[in-house]
Amino acid sequence: MENSYSINIEGVTFEVEQEKVNDSAYKFRMLRAYSGMNRKEFSRWSHIPYDTLRDWESGENKIADYMIEFIAYKLVNEKQRGNI
Repeated sequence: MENSYSINIEGVTFEVEQEKVNDSAYKFRMLRAYSGMNRKEFSRWSHIPYDTLRDWESGENKIADYMIEFIAYKLVNEKQRGNI
């Protein structure tokens, strides 16, 4: 990817375009994609309301950076344990 950067969130590394490095909605979409779950499944797994997930992914509401890190931490640990 031209003008791309690697970002690492709790051990999960993504290549992102320069303009998306600080885009929390994009980071959250990438984490959900990493999980392999659709939005409904992710909502059930994370206990985060579906509408909240939708608003975070669309950028309508901003997800806090600490929430992105917390969710990434949970994803990495659950994947390592074979729970997802």
